[in-house]
Amino acid sequence: MREVETAAALSVGGKTVISGTAFVDDIVLLVERLKAAMAARDAPWRAIIGIVRGGVFPAQRVAEALGIEYREIRISYYQGTVRGTEPMVLEGLADDSDGEGLLVVDDVIDSGGTALCVKVKLILPDLANLYRITPRLKYPRAVAIR
Repeated sequence: MREVETAAALSVGGKTVISGTAFVDDIVLLVERLKAAMAARDAPWRAIIGIVRGGVFPAQRVAEALGIEYREIRISYYQGTVRGTEPMVLEGLADDSDGEGLLVVDDVIDSGGTALCVKVKLILPDLANLYRITPRLKYPRAVAIR
């Protein structure tokens, strides 16, 4: 999918801060794009998967709006308070179809490590995210709004 202009945001201390209202508006925009993507598919997704923590809120909203079951996977770079170099699956997701028909939703892709970790564990899921910081991530079947 094509990339769109960045959301109205405020830069604070070198970080981009997006207001709660803009965040919710962007979830609504993502839902509209996903409705179009779902119409082009042979079948609706079997479940929406939220990546704990940041992906939970948008994934729950997407699942609710699309009327699809919601599930979670817990992946983190942190063990306690120490950040590791690679993401770890803290709570997996059992799926007999290698992720086929699942839509994984996350809030932001910065390094791409979490998305690639999901891809290794589930193999065939689709991916949707609100914001993409790194354009170099190679992930087929991805939907992004920013």
